[in-house]
Amino acid sequence: MIKDTTQTTIQTNSASLVEPSDEMLSRLVYLMGPTRSGTSVIFRSLGLHPRAMSLPGETYFVNRVWKYRNRVDERTWRTLLCAPRYFPPRDLIRGKDEFEPNSLGRRYAGALKRKSFSELYKLYPLFYSLSNNFDKELPSLECWIDKANNWRGLLTIRRSLPMARFVFVVRDPRSVILSNARRNARRKQRSDTTENTLTDIIQMSLYWRFTTLMMLRFTSQNPGSVTWVRYEDFVQDPCAELNRLYTFMVGDGLRNDQLEALLQTISGGATNSRDESYGGISKVPMTRWSDQLDERELSIISSISGNTAERFGYELRTVSRHVALSAILSLPSLQNKMLMLGKFMCTEGLELITPKQPPPQAWQSLY
Repeated sequence: MIKDTTQTTIQTNSASLVEPSDEMLSRLVYLMGPTRSGTSVIFRSLGLHPRAMSLPGETYFVNRVWKYRNRVDERTWRTLLCAPRYFPPRDLIRGKDEFEPNSLGRRYAGALKRKSFSELYKLYPLFYSLSNNFDKELPSLECWIDKANNWRGLLTIRRSLPMARFVFVVRDPRSVILSNARRNARRKQRSDTTENTLTDIIQMSLYWRFTTLMMLRFTSQNPGSVTWVRYEDFVQDPCAELNRLYTFMVGDGLRNDQLEALLQTISGGATNSRDESYGGISKVPMTRWSDQLDERELSIISSISGNTAERFGYELRTVSRHVALSAILSLPSLQNKMLMLGKFMCTEGLELITPKQPPPQAWQSLY
């Protein structure tokens, strides 16, 4: 296939700018995984490839902006759409005549008027490529990357951007659930943020399982457009995993020495501990759950998410479903009982109808 590298020159009131090709704008790589599963560090790592554009942060277009297009007034909705700082200043969408829009301004106005999913979504990489913070060679770009922690919108992306590809992230549910429980404690400003509440453990177990099952169902329906990465594999051998993902995205990877140097530019830390920070890829968070979750919490997590986790090589203890049901029924709030019970039954049904074949990778046990 011959790559379309046609680029359009945009005349502003101060300079001539070149915008990326429509083919590049159509090649979205959508990174998705449950909250606290490592999507942020993988997102930044994918953007290290010189032929991939990683936006400065999550756009929230699919799960927040788009769904409000007909729910709020036009001015509020446009404010949501234009939240990123790289959305163009007034002079970038004006031609030599200050009162006349240029081609970019007309494209922007047309997308707003039509409220087309694909046209609006493409504005994010388009505007970022024209910002002062963008420093890659525009003609060499082949794709752009966005991330999310919500499965909703996957089918809309697939229909609206047929060339899109999807990278799904999975992580040991014990790590994900512990991290989210700690985060919820901080948000609720509980005095003892080391104590996990039963509600948080149950709720996040159900969230991890349901989200992962929805990703598996999408994979079974779109096998050629999806690849998976297990967070633990990424941490153990980031170069190998990233080069596999780069090949999926743009056709080839980077030399290990080059990639190792680039990875050192990534900094991170534990969201739930302000004192923990690191450069590069850290293995510290991998087994934190082993000494911070008690026996009852581990049993509840296994009871709810164990069957799904086994598909990815996570060996959780074998625990009866009665453990989960008993924990749900012990919740003090009747509203929480009914809500969690409904979610539990829903995930049980979803497990039954989700194809049993594993994702494209041959998962091996981690333990």
